[in-house]
Amino acid sequence: MAIAFILNVGLGVVVRECPNGRLEHTFNIASYSPSCCERDSSWVLKSSVEGAPFTLEGSYLTLAPATQPQKEMPTSAYLLENAMTVMTRPYYLSAEAETLVSAIDTILTAEAGSGEVAGSGEVAGPVALPALGTEAWCEALATAKQAASGTLVPFQSTPSSNGAPAGCLSHNDGRVIYVATCTGHANCGTLTCSGCEVLAISDAMYPYVNVWYSTYPDSYPEGELGSTNFSIGANRNRAVYDTYGHPDGAVVGRIYSDRCPMPPSAPPPPPVEALCVDGDWPLFADERAANSVSPVNASHAHVHFDITYYMPDSFPGTTHTGPGVVCPAHASHHPPLVPPPPHSPPAHPPPPDPSAPPPTPPPSRMDPVVSALVTFLIPAAVLVLLGVCVLVWMLHWREPGLRGPPPPPTKVASGTTPSAMTRATGSQVRFSQLAL
Repeated sequence: MAIAFILNVGLGVVVRECPNGRLEHTFNIASYSPSCCERDSSWVLKSSVEGAPFTLEGSYLTLAPATQPQKEMPTSAYLLENAMTVMTRPYYLSAEAETLVSAIDTILTAEAGSGEVAGSGEVAGPVALPALGTEAWCEALATAKQAASGTLVPFQSTPSSNGAPAGCLSHNDGRVIYVATCTGHANCGTLTCSGCEVLAISDAMYPYVNVWYSTYPDSYPEGELGSTNFSIGANRNRAVYDTYGHPDGAVVGRIYSDRCPMPPSAPPPPPVEALCVDGDWPLFADERAANSVSPVNASHAHVHFDITYYMPDSFPGTTHTGPGVVCPAHASHHPPLVPPPPHSPPAHPPPPDPSAPPPTPPPSRMDPVVSALVTFLIPAAVLVLLGVCVLVWMLHWREPGLRGPPPPPTKVASGTTPSAMTRATGSQVRFSQLAL
């Protein structure tokens, strides 16, 4: 416990090193009812704290509305300063029944006997008395009430009673009735009883835990929530309690201890760097290395690739080969058994022989379009041109108009004979016919 006390004899001052204490537990309570003026008038649902890793009894408990979870009332510093620990009662006991508890224990002890084994003179040990609120305890309560009042108090046991909760009840006609069960009724699990008064309800039947503080300073309650009174147990001041509203509702409970807050936890150790093969992790080549990280200093063998590895026993996070099992991200892996050959560079063609003549270039191939022009179109154009020339020549020499006017007649020179002229004219005609 980390508390520093500085005592001043004259002033009586106590200084706490950690006045707010240390938060140990936070939990939700489905329903809480603040009350007044009786020690066990406030309650919480048992189902909110059953199975919890703590107990309310003797704790420093603060409550906050579920709508304002940071509004703790009272504060942990106020509880620690005034030594206000929680008291609990997991059963119900009325004020009248509480005055008869000692008498009830006396009656039950007498009915149970001394615990001596008959005929042996030996004591068998302490006798277990019926628990508070049970049927036998309720019958003893009727006997104690009759002895205290001097009047007859009949006792009756019934499986159920209309309008009455389960428990030990005092009927208006003076009877004490034990009701074993209650189902399907508005008064079940409450202290409301039609025509009767609840005297006691056993722990097994009571759905609540009544809570109050071991002490109440004059300044209590502190830090009320607006118009709502949120006190635990009896604040002993009805005037203060009645000033505020006090509805039932969900709350957040926090339990503190009289200690300083814990220092921050040390960082987790670095992950174990070990081999992982086919999902088996961690694996070590050396058995001593595997034993050194094992919580039980032991290991077992695994064989992979004809190599024996050692896995530490009871190591947290161990994995084994199986469907869907993957190696941890920080694990090392086995290198390939046969490294792949290096890639060889591509082979270059050998240089040509300088003495050999250069190879004959392949014949050039003419484009198909050019080949068609040379083969068909150009010869065709030449033929068409020749035909046009012949046609023009024939038209020119066959038509007289195209040849021009005939030559003038030739005068016969003196001394020329007619025969000579006739021969000349005949020669000219024959030449013209040949020309045609």
